Amino acid sequence: YLDFPPFVIEKLENNFFGEKTITFFSDLLRVCLLATYGGIWCDASIFLSSKIPSELCDKDFFAFERSKIKPSKEKLKKFIKSGYFSYGYFNWNDDFKVKMLSSFMIAKTNNTFIQTLKDILMNYWKNEQSSENHYYFILHIIFELLKEHGFVNDIYKNMSDIECHLLQFSAKEKFNSTLWEEIQKQSFLHKLTHFKSIKKDSMIDKIILQS
Repeated sequence: YLDFPPFVIEKLENNFFGEKTITFFSDLLRVCLLATYGGIWCDASIFLSSKIPSELCDKDFFAFERSKIKPSKEKLKKFIKSGYFSYGYFNWNDDFKVKMLSSFMIAKTNNTFIQTLKDILMNYWKNEQSSENHYYFILHIIFELLKEHGFVNDIYKNMSDIECHLLQFSAKEKFNSTLWEEIQKQSFLHKLTHFKSIKKDSMIDKIILQS
């Protein structure tokens, strides 16, 4: 489906992108596929509780971003206590650059934003010689820098990457139908993670495994 330049194949075969995870290659793969064919990239860790809205599918480029308004301290405490995020991940400081959800992206073929993301990321890996200490969120950093230089990402209603994580924040809690209905009102998409263990009748058990 894609013709990668020799340096990408060589680095992939030599585990340059990492032995335990190929996250960095996955980032490159998703932007290359979207730039070439257009469409939707959806990670395996995404759960859709309803259809992707057609108006969202029609956008030239889209990725969920951090909400502009910082949540209350009570909500922030819940994010941090969930155990799936480092203390500083949900950050609203102006100099913080990790503010987008790369696990769900939409783009039209040859869209300028996705093309530029691809070109910069490809050039980065072409020139990167060290196989150690790669910054995990390199794609997110490039995304934010492009926005600072005039590239525009569209929005969808009032949804942000916060709403996309609501189910994950409550994943291990005992199933609560009222809470689940409230979450679904706010998001059709739910970013999850790998669970080492799942408690019976927990939110994630009832919604994913028992449904």
